[in-house]
Amino acid sequence: RFVGASLHHRGLAKRPLVLAADAAVAGQSREQASLCLPGTLDHARVEGRTVVCDRGVSSKLEKGQVVADAGGLGMILINTSPDSVDADLHERTGPEAIQAACAGGLSRATTGCLAVKRTNGDLDGALDEVERLRRLRDAPTSLREVELGLRIEKGDLAGVLAVYDDLPVAQRPMLPALGFAAARGDAAGARARLARDGARAADAPQALPLLAQLLEGGSPLAKRLEAEGLALVQEDRRAPAMPGAATAVLRRVEHYGLDPDGLLTFVVYDLRRVGGTTDVDQNAATALPVVEGRGTSRLLRRRVHKKDGRILHPEGAAMASQGNTDLSQLETGDYVEQIVEGHYLPNDQGHLVLDTPDLLPDRTSVRGAEIVIRHPAKLPLRLWSHPRLGAPA
Repeated sequence: RFVGASLHHRGLAKRPLVLAADAAVAGQSREQASLCLPGTLDHARVEGRTVVCDRGVSSKLEKGQVVADAGGLGMILINTSPDSVDADLHERTGPEAIQAACAGGLSRATTGCLAVKRTNGDLDGALDEVERLRRLRDAPTSLREVELGLRIEKGDLAGVLAVYDDLPVAQRPMLPALGFAAARGDAAGARARLARDGARAADAPQALPLLAQLLEGGSPLAKRLEAEGLALVQEDRRAPAMPGAATAVLRRVEHYGLDPDGLLTFVVYDLRRVGGTTDVDQNAATALPVVEGRGTSRLLRRRVHKKDGRILHPEGAAMASQGNTDLSQLETGDYVEQIVEGHYLPNDQGHLVLDTPDLLPDRTSVRGAEIVIRHPAKLPLRLWSHPRLGAPA
C-alpha cells in the first residue's frame, strides 16, 4: 500500500507513467535523471506522461518544474528511505500568475495584482494598478513610494523626480531617487535636491556620505588633506619632527560644521608616526569623536606609510575580535594616516552633543593641530578646552 499526499483533490485521467531514471537525456546518468535534476530529462520520453522522481538533492518544487519544463503532465515523488510526506504548492508563474492574481476572482482591493505584474516585468501594468487602487481607495496620494520604485525600475527619470518632489520632505528617500538621477546624468538636479532635503529627508543623515561620494567623489577637504599628508611624510623622513617622541602626531585636523537645520558634519584627519612597540599596540589609531545624536560615522581612508616607501591600504578583518586588526603589519617608525567623516542630526529628545577625542593621550606628542567648529551665529555654544591649549578662539 502506498501512502502519499497531494493538494489536488479532483480525479485525474489515466496517464502513462515513466520512471525518471528511464527518461535520462543523452549524456546524463540514470542516477541524476532519477532525481529529476535540471537538464537530465529527455523531452521525447517525458512529454504527456506522469514522471516518477526520487526525493533528494534538489527541492520538491524544483523537481516538479523540471518535469513540467520537459513536457510532463504530473510528478510522483518517491521517498527512497523513510521520510516525511509533504504536499507542496507549486505557485503560478508568468502569464498564469498574472491571470490568477488580476482576473482569478481574488480580492482586487489588495496589492496582489500589482506585485505579480511587477515581479513579471509588466511595469506599465503595475503603474496602472497603482492608479486603479488610488481611485478605489479614494486616496490619490497613496502608494507613492511604490510608484517611485516602479519608475526607477522603468528608467523614468522625469517620473522619478516628479514623484520624489511631490512627497512630503520627511518621506523623501534621497538615496534611491537622487542616486538614480545622478546615474542617469542629472547630477545638477540631484545636488540641488540634496542641498534642499539633506537634513530632513526620510533617510537623512545616513544617505549623505554615500550621495556625497557618488556626486562629488568624497569630501574635498579629505582629498586635500590626503595629498598634503603624503608630502608631510616625505618631509618628516628627511628631518624627523620630535625625534624622541613615542607617538608623534604630525598633523591633526578636526573640522565640525553645524548648519541651521541642525545637521552636524565633520571630517577628522590624523597623521602620526609610531615609535615603539607599545605605541604600535596602543596609539596607532586615533580615537573618534563621540556624538550623542542620530547619524553615522565612517572611515574614509586608512593608509600605512612604511619606512621603505611603500604605502599600504589595509582592510580590517570583519569577524576579528581584536581592534585595529587592519594595522597588523605596522612596525615601529611607520606612519599611520586616517580620515573619518560623520553626519549627525539631533536624537529623538532633540539632543546633539559632540565630544571631541583626547588630543594628548599617554606617550603622545603633537606637532600641529587644528580644531574648527562652525555654527550659526544665532546659536551660542558652550566650549571647553584644556588650559594648556589656550582659550578657544
